[in-house]
Order: sequence, then C-alpha cells, then structure tokens
Amino acid sequence: MIVSVFYYKGLFENVTMQRTQMVVHPGKSEIVKIGTQRSLKNSNDLNIFVHDHRLKEVTSYKYLGVLVDSTSAWKEHLSYMQERTYPKIRLINRLATFLTRSVLSKIYKQTMLPIFDYGCSVWMECSNSMIDSLERLQNQVMRTILKAYRTSCTQSMRSRLGLLTLKNRKHFLRSQLVDKIINDYNCRNQLKGYLPQRSSLHGRCLINNTTLHLGQKTFKYAAAKDWNRIYQNRQDQSITTFSPFKATF
Repeated sequence: MIVSVFYYKGLFENVTMQRTQMVVHPGKSEIVKIGTQRSLKNSNDLNIFVHDHRLKEVTSYKYLGVLVDSTSAWKEHLSYMQERTYPKIRLINRLATFLTRSVLSKIYKQTMLPIFDYGCSVWMECSNSMIDSLERLQNQVMRTILKAYRTSCTQSMRSRLGLLTLKNRKHFLRSQLVDKIINDYNCRNQLKGYLPQRSSLHGRCLINNTTLHLGQKTFKYAAAKDWNRIYQNRQDQSITTFSPFKATF
C-alpha cells in the first residue's frame, strides 16, 4: 500500500486515510523518496511511524502495475516489461512457421502492445537508450512476422504492418488522453480540470514553468507541451474540430 503523508514538526497526517477512511497495515506499507540522485544522496532517512511501527524505506515500489523508482529513471519497470515480453516473442517465433502474417500481427497487437502501452504516458519519459531497447524488441517481432532480414528497413516494416514507433505511439496515446481531459469526453472526475487552458477561446494548455529535468518529465508538463505542439501544427482548424485522434506523428 502507498501512504501519502505530510510530515511537519513531528505531526503525521495521513491524507489518504482521511479521504478514503482506509486503515493502514504497517507491515504492508512502504515509503519511498523521489528526487534527483544528488538530493537523495544528501537527504536523511525518513522516520515515519504508523501505530508505533516504523515504515520501511525502499528505492522503488509497484503502483497500479508500474514500478516507480526513486529517481524516476524507470529502469526497473523496463526490466519488468522485458521479462513479460520475452515469452511472447518466443511464442510468436514458434507460431511464425505455420500462421499467416495477419494472424501473427494480431497476436503481437493483442499480447505485446498492451504491455508497452500501459502507463506509457508516464514511464516513457525515460532515456532514449531505454526506449531504443524496447524498439529493438518490436523490430525483432516485425522481422519474424514479415520473415525479413536483419538489414530490412524498420520504417518500411512498420508501414506494412500499420505500426508506429513506440515513442510516437506514446505521444499519440497521451494526446488522446489530453483531448478527453480538455473536452471532458468520458473523463474521470480526478482528471477534470487537470490541464487548464489559457482561455476558453484558446486551444493551448498552460504549461508550468520549470527548469528541473525531473519536473519536465511529469505528465502534466509533457502532455501539455505535446498538445500545444500539435495544436500549433493545426492552426487552420478550430479547437472544436481539432482532435489528436486524426493527428499524425
């Protein structure tokens, strides 16, 4: 269980318990500090107690299926996804000897893509080298499906299978979510008003000014920046007709 807390002058106030009236199990609760490597190195240990039980401090935790680490580098989540995709790659390799290209493509889109898509709006703000390692997995599957050589053009293979690069797919899915938030289309109550616009007649989102790399990796900053970039390229359309569902990356 993740415990959201304020710790001020020795006063422990559990925001999550007050709002949801949940009972915290001290033995199953953990805390994690999130920041830059330098700030974490210079920080002190956290001594937070619940029912006279000191909560264990960890460097990463799994929250809603996503492994969050203390520096937001997402290395552990990348390893977790690779462990889940390797068996599916081996399965596709075995099935490729007697199944058609269209069937193999459907298997990939229904078994592996959901793993890459889940939470990608958050965790894919990682380093380019980490994204490239995932792209190589997709390239490997595309060569198996198309029975192509290792020297085959990846852009041509993606075009034949109707796929995007994982990085562009992240931008596409994130822009879809921003569209739902701004236009209140099947938007969850927690996200309503999460991305304010500059004005009711202005399609662009407000972007929080931050120079910290960690702040620029947040969903609120990166999603608003994506939306404004797409909207800038569609100046000839009004905000009522503009939709990233039709945008190309």
